[in-house]
Amino acid sequence: MSAQITQTTSFIGGRHVPSLLTYANIDPATGGQLGDIARAGADEVDRAVHAAAKAQKEWKRSSPEQRSRLLIATAAVITANRDDLARIESEDTGKPLTQAYADVDVCARYFEFYGHTIESYYGHAIPMAEDMHVYTRREPFGVTGHIVAWNYPLQLIGRAAATSLATGNCAVAK
Repeated sequence: MSAQITQTTSFIGGRHVPSLLTYANIDPATGGQLGDIARAGADEVDRAVHAAAKAQKEWKRSSPEQRSRLLIATAAVITANRDDLARIESEDTGKPLTQAYADVDVCARYFEFYGHTIESYYGHAIPMAEDMHVYTRREPFGVTGHIVAWNYPLQLIGRAAATSLATGNCAVAK
């Protein structure tokens, strides 16, 4: 496997946004530079949170079925890009490629799992008496923020973002 230089940007409001600051991404296995990573400073994080809050107004109105379909489709996209994602994960973390493939698979499974379980999250009613029932109404919090560790970035962002999106929240990841 040969290292490929990677340049990243922040992705805010559905667009790639060049970062004002970057840092060198160093391959832990070779010490060579893999590319430049967007630092996503305070201004970019604020812009991302505002964009997510704006998107949240529509996203929270999506049905559990709509969110389910989107999460399952996301799992399929992750799986379809398995080779590229595993290579990037391996280069970024220094872990063996076989372990990076497992991380990609786990990330996809999180999206698929929560896509399949989200509909059971809603609609619980408990009969209390003949003329009374109790129900749980689950409402999104809004925007959730996620900073993941360096050693399992795909797995951790999969777990964090999938649960957030499944329950009608928007997610900002750094």
